[in-house]
Amino acid sequence: MKRVISLLLVLAMLMLVAGCTSQTSNEPAEPVEPAAPAEPVKLTIGAASVGGGFHNGASALANAVNSNLDGYELAVEVTGASAANAALLATGEVPFAMVDTTIAYEAYNGVEDFAGNSISTLRCLFPGWPGTFIFVVPASKGFKNIEDLKGTNFSGATVGSGTNIFVHRCLDLFDITFNDLALPNSDANRGVADGTVDGFSLMYPSSAVTELEASVDINILTLDDAQKAKFQEAYPQYLWLSVPAGAYKCVPETVYNPGAFNLFCTSSEVDEETVYQIVKCAYENIDDINAVFPFCGESMTPENLANCSIPFHAGTIRYFKERGWDVPAELIPDEAK
Repeated sequence: MKRVISLLLVLAMLMLVAGCTSQTSNEPAEPVEPAAPAEPVKLTIGAASVGGGFHNGASALANAVNSNLDGYELAVEVTGASAANAALLATGEVPFAMVDTTIAYEAYNGVEDFAGNSISTLRCLFPGWPGTFIFVVPASKGFKNIEDLKGTNFSGATVGSGTNIFVHRCLDLFDITFNDLALPNSDANRGVADGTVDGFSLMYPSSAVTELEASVDINILTLDDAQKAKFQEAYPQYLWLSVPAGAYKCVPETVYNPGAFNLFCTSSEVDEETVYQIVKCAYENIDDINAVFPFCGESMTPENLANCSIPFHAGTIRYFKERGWDVPAELIPDEAK
């Protein structure tokens, strides 16, 4: 019994010494490293040259995402516009890009310039806004009809853009030969202002025309009735859209010309969750879209879903269904059924 009591006393002393040592130790505590903040998912949207509608629309989406969507960062990339953007999406070089309805339809179905090269993975992120192709010329040239563009130094916009494709289809149809300078909007603007460029084409709406009107008197040329009939017979895939009266100083009355709906596009290879988050952010932060490009935000309505010419992405359809919006059956791809 005495041995047991002695053993218990020894154990108690050892525990007391260990406790005191722990309390009086001068060893500094190991520092706890704070958790590193998660890096945002960096994404890119292919647009077009600065000053055009595509760049404005892409910038508006980037503003909404970067201001409101935690974990994602969207940057705008200057590209060759519609046809070039469809190719970038096909190769996975960008996850998002701007493509107009005409080029999107042709790329998805492998027709016209995409004959034999269908981009079956092309998907619509969401429809943006309608755009009308116009011919912008300095008033000093005295041009009254697109026939007057024969032999001129004219810029049909950058090669690969929907505008450039339209200009060549249109002017070739009427045997109007010209020297295509294929300039970005900003360079075409400067060229018209200094007299080295006889005119250029882009899509309405565009701030580039408003900026040019501040220093140069200009006119907008559109197809006449006979030209309209011939063009519509040759290219029925184009829409016929307006430039409303007062849109520019040189447009006192509403005029019409071929056009298309501008689409925010992606690829079926982009994951559903990423697309869902981007689309949800865009539609739930319309004020941030409008802050950069009101024409786009005003057109982002459920009624315009039918203006899409290719199937929507599965992530987009998921969000639209949550909102209770009807998606046309022909715009639902197999992977979303």
